[in-house]
Amino acid sequence: RKLASYARSKGLPWEDAEIAFWKDKEGKIHGHLKATGLEVQVLCRLQGKPYEPEPNLPAFQTIWSPLPYTNTFEVVTFYGHRVQNCSAEWKFKDNHSLVKAYNSRGTGDLFISGTEYAWDYVLKGALYLH
Repeated sequence: RKLASYARSKGLPWEDAEIAFWKDKEGKIHGHLKATGLEVQVLCRLQGKPYEPEPNLPAFQTIWSPLPYTNTFEVVTFYGHRVQNCSAEWKFKDNHSLVKAYNSRGTGDLFISGTEYAWDYVLKGALYLH
């Protein structure tokens, strides 16, 4: 809630969400996200051995805030993580636009093309004006 409140104070249209990840006794990874109009559950069965992405250089993601809310974008970098493929079962519920997009995707599985479990991130972000 604190992060969403801070983001809203900067003009970003963020909402609060409850997010939980845990590993059960059998080694399966569970994830749960609940927000207004959205609930996502995932069960991940790890496949193969863990690996460190090569080369172990930072990757980045740019998140553009929608106009007219704000004229900012955020760059998030991450590196140093380990990854393991998993066979996942996704469940999307409620009436959020993400649920509609997931439920109406083509048979080519374009929205979620595969699932990986990743951990040990070094994560940094910065907000910029455009």
